[in-house]
Amino acid sequence: MGFSFDRRKTTLISFQYLSSLSETVKIPNFIVEPKPGSLLIKWMITDYQKQTLMFYKILLNDGVWKRTVEGNQNVTEVLVDGLEPCHFYVVGVTIVIAHNWTIGTFWNCGSPLPKDIKRPRELQVYSLDSGKQQVITWLRPRNLSSKCRVYYVLYRSSGKKDVVKQTFNSVGPHLIGGLRPQVVYSYRVQAYLGFIPGAVSHTVKERTFPGEHPATPYDLRLVPMIRSLKLLWKLPEGQCATVDNYLIWLDGAIHLLENNNRTEFVLTNLHPCRFYAVELVAVSAASIKSGKVAASGSPLSETPCD
Repeated sequence: MGFSFDRRKTTLISFQYLSSLSETVKIPNFIVEPKPGSLLIKWMITDYQKQTLMFYKILLNDGVWKRTVEGNQNVTEVLVDGLEPCHFYVVGVTIVIAHNWTIGTFWNCGSPLPKDIKRPRELQVYSLDSGKQQVITWLRPRNLSSKCRVYYVLYRSSGKKDVVKQTFNSVGPHLIGGLRPQVVYSYRVQAYLGFIPGAVSHTVKERTFPGEHPATPYDLRLVPMIRSLKLLWKLPEGQCATVDNYLIWLDGAIHLLENNNRTEFVLTNLHPCRFYAVELVAVSAASIKSGKVAASGSPLSETPCD
């Protein structure tokens, strides 16, 4: 019985075997997915045959506390639970893959999510005397770690009007302006952690005040100037804050003057020597008008009046 030996085939098999040993296989890195009260470690495996896990060791570290999780199972992910929500963890992973028992170590980080975000508590609304403003405040959701940096979405509506949304990064108090006097406004608030919504609070309704009356100007005087008139008036002591703006009537036209804590104004580009009657009204933030005061006068001219 004869025996043949094919040197070429033996050489080819030996070359393929040596090539497989020297072939470079990438050690799979990992990602950290935040989960409620836990972190999911997921390996990014592209070749399930050559990147088969033989051993893994996971190290979690927050600078003070350490925890190690290890195993020798062929897995693609590991859930590490019992962690503090919104706490920052550094994650180190060492693995050994089947191909040539190659070892690799990678680092990442992550923060677990809260198990749930309850609704904000004790929502309260207060109306201000202006009739156009309300103050709103609330408390953080119960059992939510102070490390969880949430923001809040406030929902405001009045009757059948569209809902107005405002975003805040604290529990308040917050000043809500641009409202209408004697209108009932409804409020709800919801906490968000990133794009994760929490429960919506109960609804609180509050009617705005009619609005305080502005102080009535008095002692209005017109001081003649060249082609202009300087208006001077007074307000009752301590009542300047009740005035939001003034309306000035002159020749059928109305001039709007913002209240900048000044009780004077100059009307310019007037006809010299002409008789003018001027009326002045104070207006509150709730658009309530005071009584009118009036005065009259004539601008000066560079030349004698006819």
